[in-house]
Amino acid sequence: MVACSRGSINGTKTIVMRDTGSTTCVVKKSLVKPEQMTGSYELCMLIDGIVKRYPTAMVELDTPYFSGKTKVLCIDNPVQDIIIGNIPGASGVHPNLVNTKATVTPKKVDSTQSLYTGIPKAVPEPFTNSEICLNTNTSAINADTTTDMCAAVQTRAMVAKESKPPKPLKVKSVPGLDIGPEELKVKQKADESLKKYWELVDKPIEDGKPQFFEKKGILYRRYSGRRGEDAIVQLVVPKELREKVVSLAHDTLLAGHRGPAKTLNRVQQEFYRPRVHDFVTRYVASCDLCQRNVSKGTVSNAPLGKLPLVETPFSVICVDIVGPISQPSEGFQYITWAPSGV
Repeated sequence: MVACSRGSINGTKTIVMRDTGSTTCVVKKSLVKPEQMTGSYELCMLIDGIVKRYPTAMVELDTPYFSGKTKVLCIDNPVQDIIIGNIPGASGVHPNLVNTKATVTPKKVDSTQSLYTGIPKAVPEPFTNSEICLNTNTSAINADTTTDMCAAVQTRAMVAKESKPPKPLKVKSVPGLDIGPEELKVKQKADESLKKYWELVDKPIEDGKPQFFEKKGILYRRYSGRRGEDAIVQLVVPKELREKVVSLAHDTLLAGHRGPAKTLNRVQQEFYRPRVHDFVTRYVASCDLCQRNVSKGTVSNAPLGKLPLVETPFSVICVDIVGPISQPSEGFQYITWAPSGV
């Protein structure tokens, strides 16, 4: 919403517009004194989406919407000489609205017709058609009353959409994670793939290599990634819990179905299992939700391969199976096709 009134910049009276869709203040460059220029520039996106670079200045404004010194953007030919955006200290859009009809001279506003509480009352003067303003209402507005803004119409599609409940967020649950320390000890001891790591517990190792150690009967792995980084202590995961750990790092709401590298990084922050890289890569590649929502434009086409030349007919055959299909009268559901490779 925009509204216009009278105001001044550096003592020069002019038209001021209040624009609630803007986040900054704009003034006409010719109204700014050279010593007020800051020497800096800022980017500004215009209403048509074009981003331009404009100089800034510190000026003194005296308007019904804002009074004081503030930083503004200097533009050669703005819509109005002064545009007040949503800056700290800016008021609403009601004070002293201006009628822009050229043939009408507005009457003086009575002292009892304050258009906005706390704003000095002004006497509008006649304007020309060049002073464009979107709001032409000059009647007094009661500050104690409120006006609800709403759309003029609602289509049937809008009404139907509001009546429908929001779709629930699809989040995969990971059951079976409520495992206590005693149960974890039993699973680690019973896992055949972890026997070699139990044998390496507390054995001397070379610098930079991972070390396995036991704490309160639970097997852990101490690993140093890069030089200068603190060692990471990882829980060695038994076979029964490995898929649940990766699912927790990939499928849950906070995981966000990240790619193989980020999912692997989340797993390795707390857990370790043999061949963890291959398992995480296969798990992410086979995730049903990821395959349904991945951007198809980023998946490249598979390269074409070359088939070997077949010299003898029927020495190489290709077999295709189609089905299941709806059963015909004979009761068959599949079609087998075996052409020659020639």
